[in-house]
Order: sequence, then structure tokens, then C-alpha cells
Amino acid sequence: METTRQSHVRAALKHARTRLLTLSAFRKVVEDYD
Repeated sequence: METTRQSHVRAALKHARTRLLTLSAFRKVVEDYD
């Protein structure tokens, strides 16, 4: 079941990256608002 594990890790990384981008974008909006 290496393929399933690999896809799971890939999905987790993608989720983390999306979360990071959302956080950075939110921070930018907050800075612009101030």
C-alpha cells in the first residue's frame, strides 16, 4: 500500500501549502487594511 500512502502524503502537503498561501494572503490583506 505504498501508492496510497504516497498519495496521502501528497494531499497533506498540498493542503498545507494551500493553508500557507491563504495565511500569507490574509496577512497581506490585514497589513493593507491597516
